[in-house]
Order: sequence, then structure tokens, then C-alpha cells
Amino acid sequence: MRALAMVMWMGMLLGMTNEAHAFALKTTDAGKPVRWQQDRVELRIDPALEAQFGRQAVRRAAEVASEAWRGLAHVPDVVIADGEPAAYDADARNNGIYLLTDWPFEDAQVAMTVTTYTTTGDIVGVDILVNGERSFEMLPEPALGAQQHDLAAVLTHEVGHALGLAHSDDDPEATMYAHIRVGETHQRTLTTDDEAAIMEAYSAPVADTAAMAAGCTVARGASGSSSLVSVGMAMLAAVLFVRRK
Repeated sequence: MRALAMVMWMGMLLGMTNEAHAFALKTTDAGKPVRWQQDRVELRIDPALEAQFGRQAVRRAAEVASEAWRGLAHVPDVVIADGEPAAYDADARNNGIYLLTDWPFEDAQVAMTVTTYTTTGDIVGVDILVNGERSFEMLPEPALGAQQHDLAAVLTHEVGHALGLAHSDDDPEATMYAHIRVGETHQRTLTTDDEAAIMEAYSAPVADTAAMAAGCTVARGASGSSSLVSVGMAMLAAVLFVRRK
């Protein structure tokens, strides 16, 4: 098997926009869709995230996020598993949901999803990173007057990235829209655009991984998804923060 080649990129995501919808999919440089080739993906929660915002609230938010993407044809079930992930390592993917208290990305980014995948687009690992310099809560619905970001809404968006989606730049109601305001919770529920996106990404059934493994060329790439950008800033590939006026 050929040696692994490392390709790192964060921020702007490569995408292929469907003419009939606002959504975009992550793709490789060769145009292959980035997606899982398995029917179950387990994510584990960083204890530091639970300590910061409360174990029950964090786990409930993560379960809401995973459940939002479940039950669609060929889409893998995202499961919030017991136990904790390995310590976060920028050079390795552990399928973890992490709190980063020393945020290394743009201040406006609320969260970031980093993906490692092969040259054929098969995802082999992801990490969801939450900005520990911002305030989050599992908000009630409606969350009138809230000054925190809804953790469930943010994680639902990031799980979409973890499954292979880019942004729905032209649909403000979509879960995969790039901006979120404090107090917003509607991103917990997928729109028809979000459903069309994930169905397009997984339009083919899971491949026969045993057959695929024979002689396949593998490369590692990290795709970044930032969070939400404040008014007046350029849009980044992630959830972007918008201040309430």
C-alpha cells in the first residue's frame, strides 16, 4: 500500500452546489463526495465539555444533534457513545466532541469540525471542536432573550459537517446555514434543504469495505468547518456568529 500523504486544509470548504437547492457537499480535489462508508459512527464527549456546561445538558444536546440526522436512507447512525475520547490531538482524529478553552481559530468561530478522509472521499475520522471562549447552554424552546448559543443547535450543524456536508449559504432557515445568533434553536430541526443534502451525499448505499480495502490508495486530509461570524466579517466555512441588533 502506498504511503499516506498528508493534506491539511481548514476554513473554506470545497463544495458542489446542487442547482435546485442551497446546499453544498464536501468533495475531494477530484470531486468525490466526502462521506462515511459504514452504517454507524460513534462520537464520544470530552469530559472538559461536560464539566464546563453540565454533563446532563451536554449529553442531551449531543443526542438531539445526532438524532436530527438519523433515519434517512443510507445515512449512518451517529451515536453518542459512553466513555471519553483520547485527548485532543490536532494531528489525529478521535471521533470526539471537544472543548477547546484556548481557541486556536478565528474569534468569531463558535465551533469547528475537522475531518480526515481518503483520496476517494471515505471518512476515517472526525473531531468536533467547541469554542470554550463562548457561552453555551441547552436552551428551552422558545429561548426568548437568551444570550447564550444553543449547544444543541450548534452541535446539530457540526454533525452535518461530520457527515460530509458543507454550507447551505442561501437558506437562512437551514441547519447548515453558516450563521447562528444567540438564542436560536431552529437549527436543531432539519429543513427540506438539509434532508436533500444528506440524501444526496448518501444516495449510494455503503460500499463493500472489504473489497475496497484491497489495493486502495489512501491519503489523509483535514477539512475544517468553522462556526459563526459576526456582522461585517467575511463568511467562513462553518457556523458563524451573528450579533443581535
